[in-house]
Amino acid sequence: MTPASTHKPRRRRKADDGALAHPAHGTVTIDAATKQQRPAFPLVAFLWPAKGTLSQWVLLPLILMAVGLFRWTTGLWGYSGFQKPPMHGDFEAQRHWMEITTHLPMTQWYFHDLEWWGLDYPPLTAYHSWLLGKIGSIINPSWFALHTSRGLDDPLLKVYMRATVFVSEYLIYIPAVIVFLRRYSRLQGVNAWEYSIALVAVLMQPATILIDHGHFQYNTVMLGFVVASMSSMLAGRLLWSCVFFVAALGFKQMALFYAPAVFAYLLGGCLQPRLQPVRLFGIALTTLISFAVLFLPLLLGTAYDTHRNLPTRSLPAPPLLSSLPLSLNEKSWYYPLLLQLAQSTHRIFPLARGLFEDKVANLWCALHTFHKLHRYPTHLVSRAALLATSAAILPPTAILLWRPRRSSSPGPSRLQAGASFSRATRGSAAEYAGVDRVRERLGGVDVFSVAGEGWA
Repeated sequence: MTPASTHKPRRRRKADDGALAHPAHGTVTIDAATKQQRPAFPLVAFLWPAKGTLSQWVLLPLILMAVGLFRWTTGLWGYSGFQKPPMHGDFEAQRHWMEITTHLPMTQWYFHDLEWWGLDYPPLTAYHSWLLGKIGSIINPSWFALHTSRGLDDPLLKVYMRATVFVSEYLIYIPAVIVFLRRYSRLQGVNAWEYSIALVAVLMQPATILIDHGHFQYNTVMLGFVVASMSSMLAGRLLWSCVFFVAALGFKQMALFYAPAVFAYLLGGCLQPRLQPVRLFGIALTTLISFAVLFLPLLLGTAYDTHRNLPTRSLPAPPLLSSLPLSLNEKSWYYPLLLQLAQSTHRIFPLARGLFEDKVANLWCALHTFHKLHRYPTHLVSRAALLATSAAILPPTAILLWRPRRSSSPGPSRLQAGASFSRATRGSAAEYAGVDRVRERLGGVDVFSVAGEGWA
């Protein structure tokens, strides 16, 4: 006789229309005449047929296909520098980096022909370019042939390059956004349908689509690592947050925009409400190891090229290395390694090129329109920029350092910490039975306590 199964199928809950759409959430309005709900804005109307009817396992793939269609159709248009010699724009820069990383030894990556889109991004971008260049060379070696492929505008090359942006975004950025929004919506008691609205709003952000899939960049890879870092902070996994943020810095130095806030939050978590030296040591050690792993392939490649007697010692010393108050022996075993570290740092932080470049929208370009800044010495303008930026970011970073949990993460007063977001999306806690209603929606899981457990 077959024993009775102990498995109990999960009970299917009835859709709570009030929980899925309520005027207090800001996503619907009530028609005064018919008393029926209507979408509050076009994005809600776009997802209105899915309200309470489709499973997330069905809705999520549909959202990803829709936002992917917008991205791919954007890529059908021209790109930065298309048929615009002599430099051909950012598209050529990214293609050229694939060219040099696949054909030149690693010791040449940050030295080769700097006047023609010399590599000036961190090592993770170089490794990414190497991988994409290798795959593209299998399809058509002429796309990345050394020297002869400059300015190439082959239509099939355009398709391949567009596809690399698309795939990179769907592997890094979109999964990070999905996890972050799902985690944050649960912490704030936001239902699944409104989570889907937020997901579409983030993924359809016009600037991201136009810059990466129109102009041509890989910014979403860096943004994906930043979002993964923030998601790890929400989960209380500070060590993983360090790893992901180092990856963001290692892919594009633009992640430094977020570095002061991240640094203040992580440090504040070690100092408040009391000093936690073990946590501080763990964060510092994880960060150092992450940077070491980031530069390890470049240094190993340099050591291998030195072993093969390639010209690694005769390369020009960057200003950073020349300015050291120490006399370095160029015949020593460590000199090629220091040379690579100094040159890559010099290329990543190109202060010698000036504070800004043409067509970059920032405060300094706006000021330059009325008062020419290049008349002043570069070091003076750089210090003024550092002082102005520090003054602007000091107040918010000080708040994060002093109260990192109450103001920006689910700490002891977890429900109250998101009061402004909660009121905007779902009314007061009392109106919807507070935390108990949130736990009920999530199957009885106390996410407010779980999120605070464990920090590693």
